[in-house]
Amino acid sequence: MSSLPDTRPAPQQLGRAGFDPLRAAWSLLTNVKFALVLVGSVAFAGFLGVVIPQLPGPMRSNPAARGAWLELHRQDFGVFTDLMDRVRLFEVFYSPWFNGLWALIILSVTVSTVSRFRPTARSVHRPPRTVPERYFEKAHHRADYSHPGGAGAVEAALRERRYSVERTAESPEATYLFAERFAWAAYGTFLSHLALLIFLVGGLLTRFAGFDEVLALAEETPGAPIFSTPGPGQIFVRMVDAHRGKDARGNIVDFHSDIEVTRGGQTVRCTATVNDPCHAFGYKVHQAAFFDDIARIRVTAPDGQLLFSDNVDFDSKTAGLPVMRVTDGAGHVLFNQAVPQFGTDAGSDRGPADDVALGRLAFPVEPGSETVVSYVVAWR
Repeated sequence: MSSLPDTRPAPQQLGRAGFDPLRAAWSLLTNVKFALVLVGSVAFAGFLGVVIPQLPGPMRSNPAARGAWLELHRQDFGVFTDLMDRVRLFEVFYSPWFNGLWALIILSVTVSTVSRFRPTARSVHRPPRTVPERYFEKAHHRADYSHPGGAGAVEAALRERRYSVERTAESPEATYLFAERFAWAAYGTFLSHLALLIFLVGGLLTRFAGFDEVLALAEETPGAPIFSTPGPGQIFVRMVDAHRGKDARGNIVDFHSDIEVTRGGQTVRCTATVNDPCHAFGYKVHQAAFFDDIARIRVTAPDGQLLFSDNVDFDSKTAGLPVMRVTDGAGHVLFNQAVPQFGTDAGSDRGPADDVALGRLAFPVEPGSETVVSYVVAWR
C-alpha cells in the first residue's frame, strides 16, 4: 500500500498572513475619512458643551452644591437629568470621553504628519522627471496647444517665470521638459500640522497640567487666596479699583480692574482685563465679569464691636446663606457649611416680600459612606 503525497500548500506563517494590530491602527489613523469623523465628533461635543448648561467649576468638588445645581436644572431636563449627569453632558469639557477624543485627534494628526514626511521629502528632492505617455492624456491638469517657437520658446518662457527647467528626453517627434519652482513649499504642510499640534497639545496640557480658580473680588475687601490650602506659596489677589468706562451716550466701552497680587512679602500691582491679563508670579489673572449690584456693608454695635462686614449681592432675592450643622447619634459631624442658594420661590406676591430662597442639603448617612441623603431646604 502506498499513500499519495500531500499536495496541500504549507500554511503561511502568522507573521505574514495574521492580523497586525499596529499596521491596522496606523492605517486607521492615517485615513482621511476617520480624521473627518474625529473632527466632526469633537465639533459636535463642543456644540453640546455650548447649548447644554455646564456645571460651574467651583461646584464640581462640592457634592452638596453639585446636587443642588442638578435639582435646579431637573425642571428643564426631567427624567433625563440623571442620565445626562452620568455621561457627563453637564461637564463635557472635563469628561473622560471628550479628553479621549482630543487625545485621539492629537495622535491622528501626529501619525498623519509622520506618514507624509518621506513621500513629501522624496517629491521635493527626487521628483519623478519622466512619466508614461498616458499621463499626458489622463492627468487632471493638462493643456494641449501649438506654439510657433517650439520647445525652446516654452523653455525660455518658463525660465523667465523662475522655473528650473530640465530637458529629460528629446526625439525627432517630441521634446520632454521637466519644470519646477518653489519645490520646498511642499514642506509648508508640516508647518500647518505643527501649528495644529501645538494648539491641540496646549489644550490638553491646560486641562491636565493647568490651574484655574474663580475669585469674586470687591473693592475694600481683603485679598482672596488662590489656593485652597495655606502655605508659603499662597497667593492673594485684592481688588483695588474696578472701572467701567462709558462714552458720552452712556454706552459701556471699557471694563478693567486694578488689582494687587501678593505672595509672601512681594506685591505686584497691575491692571487686568478680559483679553489682557495681569502677570504675577507665573500666573495670569483675567477679568471674567463686572458686577455693579454688590455693596460692602459694615455693621457695628453702639460700643464699636463689629457685628457684620461683608459684600451683599442685591441682585439676589436673599443675600444671606444659612450655615447648617448635621450630626449623627454618636455626635459625628456629617455636614457643617453654608447651604448655597440655587433657586427662589417667588410666592404669590409680585414683590419680594414673600420670596423664599431654596437650596439642597446633602450629606452621607455616616462618616465615609458613599450613600447620601438630601433634603430641600428653604429660608427667608
